[in-house]
Amino acid sequence: MPWDERSLANLEFPKIRQQLAAHTGFPLARELALGLMPSADFDEVQNALEVTREAMRLLDLRPGLDIGEAVDIRPIIDRAERGGVLDPTALLDVARTLTAGRRVRDELAARAAAFPRLWAIAAGIHRLEALQREVEQAIGPQAEVVDDASPLLSRLRAQRREVQDQVMRALQAIIDSPLGRQVVQEPVITVRNGRFVIPVRADQRGAIPGLIQDVSARGATVFLEPLAVVELNNLYRELGVEEEREVQRVLRRLSGRVARLAQVLRENVARLAQIELAFAKARYARSLRATVPALVRWEEARPEPELPAPRPYLRLVGARHPLLTGRVVPVDIWLGGQFIALVITGPNTGGKTVTLKTVGLLALMAQSGLGIPAEPGSCLPVFDGIYADIGDEQSIEQSLSTFSSHLTNIIGFLQRATDRSLVLLDELGAGTDPSEGAALARAILDHLVRRRVSTVVTSHSHALKVYAQVTPGVENASVEFDPETLAPTYRLAIGIPGRSNAFAIARRLGLDPAVLEEARRYLSRGEVETDRLLSALQAERRRLEELRRQLEGELQRVSGQKAALEAELQALEAARSAVLEEVRRQAEAEVERLLEEAARPAADPAERLRRLRELRRRVREIGRGAPAADRFRPGDTVKVPGFFEPGTIVELNDDEAVVAVGRLRVEVARSRLRPAEPAESRKSPVELVRTPRTPPPAEVHLRGLTVDDALRRLEAYLDDAYLAGLTTVRVVHGRGTGTLRRVVRDFLGRHPLVAGFRPAEQFAGGEGVTVVELAQRPGISVQR
Repeated sequence: MPWDERSLANLEFPKIRQQLAAHTGFPLARELALGLMPSADFDEVQNALEVTREAMRLLDLRPGLDIGEAVDIRPIIDRAERGGVLDPTALLDVARTLTAGRRVRDELAARAAAFPRLWAIAAGIHRLEALQREVEQAIGPQAEVVDDASPLLSRLRAQRREVQDQVMRALQAIIDSPLGRQVVQEPVITVRNGRFVIPVRADQRGAIPGLIQDVSARGATVFLEPLAVVELNNLYRELGVEEEREVQRVLRRLSGRVARLAQVLRENVARLAQIELAFAKARYARSLRATVPALVRWEEARPEPELPAPRPYLRLVGARHPLLTGRVVPVDIWLGGQFIALVITGPNTGGKTVTLKTVGLLALMAQSGLGIPAEPGSCLPVFDGIYADIGDEQSIEQSLSTFSSHLTNIIGFLQRATDRSLVLLDELGAGTDPSEGAALARAILDHLVRRRVSTVVTSHSHALKVYAQVTPGVENASVEFDPETLAPTYRLAIGIPGRSNAFAIARRLGLDPAVLEEARRYLSRGEVETDRLLSALQAERRRLEELRRQLEGELQRVSGQKAALEAELQALEAARSAVLEEVRRQAEAEVERLLEEAARPAADPAERLRRLRELRRRVREIGRGAPAADRFRPGDTVKVPGFFEPGTIVELNDDEAVVAVGRLRVEVARSRLRPAEPAESRKSPVELVRTPRTPPPAEVHLRGLTVDDALRRLEAYLDDAYLAGLTTVRVVHGRGTGTLRRVVRDFLGRHPLVAGFRPAEQFAGGEGVTVVELAQRPGISVQR
């Protein structure tokens, strides 16, 4: 399906291509950049993005890497194919391009394992060393055909130089003769009409027999070819003709070689252009501080076509419009999950249209293999079409009003868009009667949502805000505006409809309060109440945002302190182990010494007995101070980090122990075990019970529980979830003061069955829910 050129222009994609082209240094690569088009094929897009990612990594390793002195030799190849004779400069361009191609190929061959996709391009570059060698042997660095280009050329040039020397000696003898000193205008030898001559005064032209080849501008000097050198000059000219004929034969031979390899040379140029384009994409990405987004397959995004997507399939984190300069406020935006259509409302100049364009433009960039100016974690599907109706498109030539022009575009979109397309509509329903425009806008949105077309629209319509609030699959969003400063903040808030702020702006600009009050009376009670609620929601959101920033700062501070304390604890443990090792070494030395003394016949038995008792006491003291891991034995009761209940050691290996805890047998590093307190020790053997037949739910609720009760419930739930084979579960602890959340996550961080955890997505509970990935560890056996 061809891409909609008007939509590409509305989203300013041609400007992206121009900026990309500015990062190229090779004409064909520039052509590719200016002609770059997005792809709707998932595998093509994936490969293009991976090529860009590899190019970014390669240029990080080799910042100055490029395709060197490569020249666009396509016109040269065409001329050779038509039977033309290439001049030495053109042949040197061919040789330089071959050198550049081989250098790039060798560079990527050495790094093929790390950059497989770039290597796949470079591997198709033909080395053609024989052709390059022939050209460089025949053409010198100053683009001249060298003597050694052929044996005949070497011989002809040697003969010609000898003849030239004879001519020069003969002419010099005439100049130096008494007659020459009288008639020669200047004692120099020059060339006229390809023949060596001397300048003679015009009034003395008959003094030396010869042929006049030229006369000076004023007629005072004639350039005379003496008869004595006419034959030598003739021979010199003849040798020159033969030399030129041989030069042309050499050039024709090399041109024929280029013609025969034309297809291979074109492929080299094309592959060099592809590599240069990849480097240009990487350089462009670095200039934008861009990242390579993840791609989401539609099959994964919508496993059930008739049901809502289980999670966002389009997520842009910290997205920035690539054509904006100065301070650009990033936005977070997503589609999927609970909605596939987004209605963005808010005041003019607040950033609605910029947000709309950002979504469409970043999708086009990703599908063109470009990095996007967004943070890691961003993802996009591959749309089969992106349709954008943006701005004032009044058409004088077609006698169409702005409204008619917009509607004509939208009609085309509705005919072509599929459930894998993206539709972007700016100021939907504007330009006509407000009530009729709102009705049309709702009908158009209804149509798109029913067909499951991903859609983002901007509007001022109060009716569309209400529609988005009550319609499944549609969500409100707003751009924020500071009524005190009359300045937009450009931040996007999904889930909250926007306010027009018309009254606030009018008040700040000095409109008569009486007029304002009268205007308020014209509003319906519902409109007044809605505006008041929106104002309260936005204020509350700003308060929560500030609180979130404060908490993040506090969390960073606490995390730093925790890391410092852990490092200090590790240092203390290392020092303690070193001291104990030194004590043990001294004890072993003392034992060796006492054994030596005991072996002496003259040793006093009573003294030996006293020393042995003293040694036994010291060894016992050392044993009490040794690390607990060295004192454990099978059957000992121990504490396992992450478990409330003590366990019993079943088996000891070199560095690990198998411990029975409740229904589990867990492999734990011996260094993590600690002796159980006496009250916790259990004399009865460990019982292994059958797992429950009913599988546990996918989430556990801890809200309203004390910390101890919550942790007990959580531990029991993790055991059951693990035994039931669950890999991912949700722990609902709520937001509150954050105390329970911190305790729960600290507990999860130490639990041996937990592989990792993270806060839930914002739309799925955010900081009030923790998503837990359960470990799949060997060494755990359960009796069933």
